[in-house]
Amino acid sequence: DDGSGQEPQDGHSVLDNLGDVEVPEVEIMNEAIQDQITNGLYVKGDAAYNIYYFSQEAVQDYAESMNAAAEAFAGQATLYSLVVPNASGILLSDQEVKDLGGTNQVDAIRYFYSLYSSDVHAVDAVTPLLDHADDYIFYRTDHHWTARGAYYAYLEFCKVKGIEPESLDELRYLNCGDFLGSFYSEVQSDAMAANPDYVETWIPNATNDLTVYDTDGSSFETEVITDTSSWDIITKTTAFIADDQPLEKVVNPRLSDGSSCLVFKDSFGNFFAPWLVDHYQTVYVGDFRYFESNIGDFVREYDVDDLIFCNNVTLAGGGVVGPAILGRL
Repeated sequence: DDGSGQEPQDGHSVLDNLGDVEVPEVEIMNEAIQDQITNGLYVKGDAAYNIYYFSQEAVQDYAESMNAAAEAFAGQATLYSLVVPNASGILLSDQEVKDLGGTNQVDAIRYFYSLYSSDVHAVDAVTPLLDHADDYIFYRTDHHWTARGAYYAYLEFCKVKGIEPESLDELRYLNCGDFLGSFYSEVQSDAMAANPDYVETWIPNATNDLTVYDTDGSSFETEVITDTSSWDIITKTTAFIADDQPLEKVVNPRLSDGSSCLVFKDSFGNFFAPWLVDHYQTVYVGDFRYFESNIGDFVREYDVDDLIFCNNVTLAGGGVVGPAILGRL
């Protein structure tokens, strides 16, 4: 262990040997570490971490939803599943996670993926994040990954799909400045305030135009990446696809091949979806908490090629997302 996170992968992927996966163990919190818990968060210096607690039934429900969706859309759309670890699963040591009573997220995500049918294309976000644990891949004052962290997962998606990824050097970089996120709002840490995060972004080459649709049928035009540098310090991550919305659409004027995808996501997907803009003629983004359409009807009506589920491990394994997906097929 390098002391900054889980075991280095040494060329191995969490997708290796999924037939040998065991059910992760449920740990008990060590009493000696309880005084570092504030509002349910583990506070360490100028950073905070939420801990993932494994539920076998909830993970099985999520896997069932992936398998059911893949079967429902066989011959129509290719299904990709991206289960995103939290910062604690990448940046904390195995011993810290165990002392906190948390579940090893590498083991947990391997268990998710071991339950998938062969028609579900699993995307490994864990290995590239472990490999880049020294990069700015998670915020310290917020529960999300950064655009850079999402980029490394996007590179893995490109490998699975068999497409050439965009290079960061070929995109316009934007730094929106200092940011204090959800963890800071919870714990009001002086250390965090003295050393805030920052929001860095990259603007897609093809277009930065985004249409947002509300559940009442209304819509408005905005941007895939918004310059929020002048915004309040706690709202900076609204830079990514206008935050959480029922349905969003990006049309790439550089492509006319009819290609399309639907990203069905929680808020972690906000940081991932912009990386897809240059690869499809149309990118649709639906947030499972607000998207009211039937996924099957939507996929068929809009001739969606790729259905990409992007959820963080806590929500994917929390017993909510799986039933929500199954109820919309």
